[in-house]
Amino acid sequence: MDIRTLHYFIQAAKTLNFTKAAKECYISQTAMSLAVSKLEDEVGCKLFDRSGRRIRLTAAGMEFYEWAVHTVDSYTRITKAQSTDQPDSRLTIGFSNVYDALSLLPRLREFKKISPHVIIEQRILSIRAMPDALAGRKVDAIVIPPYFYENDPSVNLCILGTFPMRLVVSEEHELAANRSVSIKRLRGYPCAILTYANMQQCEYTFSKHMEWEGIQFASITQLESIEEVFLYILNNDAVAFLPDAYRGLLPRGLVSLSINRCSMNIPFAFCSLKDSGNLPVLNKFLALLQ
Repeated sequence: MDIRTLHYFIQAAKTLNFTKAAKECYISQTAMSLAVSKLEDEVGCKLFDRSGRRIRLTAAGMEFYEWAVHTVDSYTRITKAQSTDQPDSRLTIGFSNVYDALSLLPRLREFKKISPHVIIEQRILSIRAMPDALAGRKVDAIVIPPYFYENDPSVNLCILGTFPMRLVVSEEHELAANRSVSIKRLRGYPCAILTYANMQQCEYTFSKHMEWEGIQFASITQLESIEEVFLYILNNDAVAFLPDAYRGLLPRGLVSLSINRCSMNIPFAFCSLKDSGNLPVLNKFLALLQ
C-alpha cells in the first residue's frame, strides 16, 4: 500500500466510477481496477460492491475511505512543509545539452532569489534518455520540444518559446559570407539536423518540409547531441538547421545565417509530471515561467 494507491482509491470512492477516476488520475481504467483489487487483497475485504449496475462503497469501504483521506491529507501537509522549509529541497531539471541549460539560467537565478533554500540541479542527458528519466522520476522536469508529450495527459507542458530555424555553417563555407541565404541555394549540400524525438519521424517531417520548399540535400544526417552537429559541420563542409536560441552560443569557427522565406520553427517546453512528488517546488518555479 502506498500514497499513490490511496489517491486512486479516494478518487474511485468519490466518483463511484472507475473510468472517471482513472481519467482524473491520468491512468487507464484497467490500471485503476487492478490497483483497487490489489488494495482489497491487501486489506482483506471488499471496499466496493460491484454487484449492481453502479458500484458503491461497502461498509468497510466507507470506513477505509475516511482513514485514507485523513492519511493522504496528513502526508500532503508533511511533504509540503518539508519541500517548502527544509534546506535540502531540490529542483532537478534534465537538458539535452549545456546550451539548453544555459538558456534557462536567468529564470533559475530568479527562482533562487525567492527560494534560496532550494538546491537546483541541471543534468545533461541523452535525448533518448530524457523521457525515461522523467517517467522514472529521476528528474523533476525536462526541457525538450513538446512533440513527444502532445497527447500525454499525465505531463504538464509549459511552452518556453518558439524559435525560428537558422542555418549554421563553418566560417570557411562558401555561404558564410552572406548575412542571409535563400533556401533555394541550399540544394546539394550535406545537411545535419538535431533530432529531439522519434528519429524516423523527425527525418520524415524535415524531408517533407524541404521537399515542399523545393530543396534536395546531398544527404541528411540526424545527430542526438548539439556537439556532434557542430563537429559534423566543421568536418564535412555541411549545413545545419538549428533553433535561433543557439545563435549566441556557437563555438568559434561557426556562423549563423538567417534563411529567407523559411517558415520552419521549433518550440521548447518545460515538461513535468502532473503527479510529481515535488509539486510545491515545481509549482513555485512554474509560476515564474508562465
